[in-house]
This record gives sequence, C-alpha cells and structure tokens, in this order.
Amino acid sequence: MTSDARPAALRTTKARGDEAERRALAHLAANGLVPVERNYRVARGPRSRGGEIDLILRDADGTLVFVEVRSRTDLRHGGATPTVDFRKQQRLVFAARHFLGRFASLPPCRFDASRSKANGSNGCARPSTPRETFVNRGAKPVSYHR
Repeated sequence: MTSDARPAALRTTKARGDEAERRALAHLAANGLVPVERNYRVARGPRSRGGEIDLILRDADGTLVFVEVRSRTDLRHGGATPTVDFRKQQRLVFAARHFLGRFASLPPCRFDASRSKANGSNGCARPSTPRETFVNRGAKPVSYHR
C-alpha cells in the first residue's frame, strides 16, 4: 500500500491506521526488532469478536513482542494509551494464545503498545518505543499456558 499524500483530516481511519502501523514497524525494526507477522487475526465465533495483533516481532533476546499500534490525531478524547482497555487486552491475549499454539516450546513474550499522535498539519506521527505496556491479568499467563 502506498502512502496517502492527502492531509490527515481527509484520509480514512483505516488509511491512518495502516500508516501508523507502517511507521511503527519501521521504527521498531530500526531499533532491532525483527518482524514475524503483521495483522494476525483470529475469530472467536460467528457472533463474537476474536482478536487481532497489529505486529508480532522478535526481540534480540528471543522474546516475542505482541504490539498494539494506536494513533490519534486529537488528544481531546484521551489519546491512544487509554484505548487499550481491559477488554482490548483480553482480545490481544486471546489472539496471542492462538498464535503461541504453533510453538512446541513457548518462547518468552510481552505485550507492547506503540503510541503516536499526529503532529502538525501534515498528519505525520512519530511512534513511541514501547516497552511492556500491560501484563496479562488473566488467571493463566500467556507465557506458560495455551
């Protein structure tokens, strides 16, 4: 997908999200993380939402990093970080468990969120470097159970 040259206000939410993911991936790769998968989706059932992980990367120490990319053009509604609420975290954990099911031996893993706010009139955003945004609060840690 090519970058959309229109001002941020004229682009669709999907296009802005795709651009934020592209920037986050480039930023994280430049900081030594190796891409494993992008937009990993899993369904829970016909009438209930499953989960999606925007980016899955591998850190230099072998840790799998599940990254949620959040971008906001306006901070009046709380910015990007508060939108990774408990329900969203549970969907991320659900998708991560599904992804980890392919491993015979579970690698260490963590959940990060890359946050960016569009700056200026051109809508360009600089992603943050995430680090362990949340820990699975469920009864079963993702690292040890499938």
